[in-house]
Amino acid sequence: MTRYDDRSIAWTTDSTLHVATLTARLRDALESAADTTPISVGELWPDPNDFNLVTIAHRFALDGDGSDLVARRCGTTYRLRVDPLMSIDGSIVGVVGLATPVSDDHDERKMREVSLDALDCELGSGWWYLNPTTGDTILSPGLRALYGIDASTLVDIRTFDHPDDRQRIALEISLNTMSGTGFRCDHRIVRADGHVRTVREHVRAIPGREGAVTAWIGRVLDLTELRAREMTLEKLAHFDALTRLPNRSLIRERIDAAMVLRNEDRADCAMFFVDLDDFKAINDSYGHAAGDRILELVSRRLERHVRASDVVARNCGDEFLVFAEQIDGLHGCEVLAQSLNSAFAAPFAFDGISITIRASIGAVLAPPDRYTTDELIAAADHAMYAAKHSGGNAIHFGENETRQELSGYERQKFACIRSSPARSRFAFVANA
Repeated sequence: MTRYDDRSIAWTTDSTLHVATLTARLRDALESAADTTPISVGELWPDPNDFNLVTIAHRFALDGDGSDLVARRCGTTYRLRVDPLMSIDGSIVGVVGLATPVSDDHDERKMREVSLDALDCELGSGWWYLNPTTGDTILSPGLRALYGIDASTLVDIRTFDHPDDRQRIALEISLNTMSGTGFRCDHRIVRADGHVRTVREHVRAIPGREGAVTAWIGRVLDLTELRAREMTLEKLAHFDALTRLPNRSLIRERIDAAMVLRNEDRADCAMFFVDLDDFKAINDSYGHAAGDRILELVSRRLERHVRASDVVARNCGDEFLVFAEQIDGLHGCEVLAQSLNSAFAAPFAFDGISITIRASIGAVLAPPDRYTTDELIAAADHAMYAAKHSGGNAIHFGENETRQELSGYERQKFACIRSSPARSRFAFVANA
């Protein structure tokens, strides 16, 4: 970081990059010191090659990005630090700059290389500069590295845009070229080696004295790893780390969305609350590591005993939720409940251990216009506890209006299910 010493010069600008304040040393060095006309940063730090890196760094500062770079003024080489100038409420109202002299053993070419490399390092990826009059384009070393091209390659950077994103990018360019403001767009690029990267491209216009756009400067930041981390964090926020199942938060989102569609298409859905019986005894007998392994195996079993469209989630502890859309009334609810129960028919074997697990299952059918998300989960939870209180290893169907409308044949069918010897290893308990 640039340190202040008695040779340093400092200044601030407003949001239009006109100098607002400056140190006495810098004011004395200005040839126009007696002139009260506001000067721009470009006039304060002129570039003989008409490619003003200092102005570019100031524009980045207005976006919240600080920069370190090297520039020359009046035959002296300075190392500059440019940062956003913040108001008391946290908004960016201008730019603050500090310049400290360094040794003069840099030639102009070396100074520019240092500036480019420093700016690339600060921005993380790279940038490009386009003169709209001549069509000349300059690509920073970082940008060439991002695109996978060498310094001798002359390219139009738009050729690297992903084919599926080109139309959207072209629209952004068209709209903002007319307005002269620039644009910000997240999109994909295809590197020279064929690899796809996700980038954020922020383009700003550089106006001349008469207000016309004299150049465009674009920052291209590689977001690929960041997006991967965001996806990982999102997965951690919505998926259970142990079982890799959706968690309660994610299944609630799915139910909320399904409730809206259900009321539109008048379709039934069902909620199942699955609680393992005597799970504490497993932890006490075999240890928590074995208990965690059981939860993983139960998760995989449950996933194999539902339809592809159904959602299996871990609620907490040894509790699981299963949500089914577009289900065929009570018959479909019964079939899925039986399938879930059959997931516990075979013992769970691992590390030379074979453990038999039973579960209490609460099942609730949700006809259209019945239940909110909270009510549906609570009803399934209540039905599960009814199965648990009946001795466990049972399925309990919760109350609903549809059950009261069953035909005599369907009532007899449910009565047979409750007492069928073929199903004697677990009980179907239905409310009277």
